[in-house]
Amino acid sequence: MLFKNTVFFSAEELQQVKNAPELRARLEEKLSGVDGVSITQILKSIDGKLGELNKGVTKPAKYPGPVKVVLDKIESLKQNLTLVKNEVESTAKNIEKLTELNGNHQDLIRELEQKRAEHDKSRTWKTARENYDQFNRYFSEVVLLEQRKKDLERASNESRDGLKKVEADMAKLEPVIPAIENFINMMDNYKDAEQRFSRISNLVSRLDESEKLLMESREDLAKCISVASGDLKVCSSMATEIEVLRRTGIEQGFVIDLTPLSDIRPELIIDKDKQSFVPGEAIDGRSEVIITIPDIARIKVANKNLEANKNLEKEKLLSKELNQRLAKYKVSTIQELMELYNKWSLINTELEKRKIALQTLLAGKQPEEYRRSLEAQETAWSDLKNRVLNEYPNVKELVRAVEPELVFHRTLRLA
Repeated sequence: MLFKNTVFFSAEELQQVKNAPELRARLEEKLSGVDGVSITQILKSIDGKLGELNKGVTKPAKYPGPVKVVLDKIESLKQNLTLVKNEVESTAKNIEKLTELNGNHQDLIRELEQKRAEHDKSRTWKTARENYDQFNRYFSEVVLLEQRKKDLERASNESRDGLKKVEADMAKLEPVIPAIENFINMMDNYKDAEQRFSRISNLVSRLDESEKLLMESREDLAKCISVASGDLKVCSSMATEIEVLRRTGIEQGFVIDLTPLSDIRPELIIDKDKQSFVPGEAIDGRSEVIITIPDIARIKVANKNLEANKNLEKEKLLSKELNQRLAKYKVSTIQELMELYNKWSLINTELEKRKIALQTLLAGKQPEEYRRSLEAQETAWSDLKNRVLNEYPNVKELVRAVEPELVFHRTLRLA
């Protein structure tokens, strides 16, 4: 049955079509006589259908067409077929190997039966060999035990003889040992007493030395003049003030240059103090200077600066008071007073140190207690010493009498 707009191609005509242009030309020839039919639109429609069918075949596509889906399925089936083929081949090989192993298993069973029979034959010989070896071991042990028994018997006899010797020696040593032990205890007591006597003797010697040093410090301190710190402070302040007034007075004073033209000896009273005239030396005055030339003239030079006169008077009063204070300590300068103070302080510091050293040695006791203890320890030590010296010859004779037994006993104990 043919429908409208149907184009028929024979088999010979289709064989002659080689590509799309030839197919298009054949269609145009077939449809050239049909009214209202567009060959181009038909071909475009056919190309569109072919594109949908072949979508994803030539290039990747998100939604592949039927042809691509079928091709993928064919490829998947090919892979599964390869896996199945490999598994079939592997199974065939395993069957073949199993068949071979089954044959080997039967051979092994027959060989095992044969070996078991041979083993049963050799078991009797093996048991006999083991019994023989065991007998040899027992025999060797019996020989060793027999030798050990002989050694023990010999050692026992020797020990029995040695024990008898020890008992005999101990019988000889029995009366001597207490005397020796008593002498040893006496020696220990003597050594302890000697150590105690040495310690207390050393301590008393240190106490004597400390007391001697303390007495020397007290004697040195007694020879020094004790300067009260308040007096030193006052004298130092006065000396400083006097020095300031002296320097100020020099600045406020005057100078007289006196050169006699003849052989005369002027008499000088400088600031109310009589002084000798020294040719060539200038005369320094602060308040007034009186020059007397015997039988010729009396010259008085006074300072108009009233402050200078006041400072001079104040300086003289302070100097007088300072000299009185210094005379109390039998010195004439503030430097000597400071030396006395420093000397006394140094000796007093040393005295305090020696007091502390002596108190540390005494440890709360009196020196007489240590001296009494020293006498008691010396008496005890001397008594023990005399007892040791008196007892030593007797013990020496006892030891000499039993010396062989002691040597044997010591050798046996070391062994």
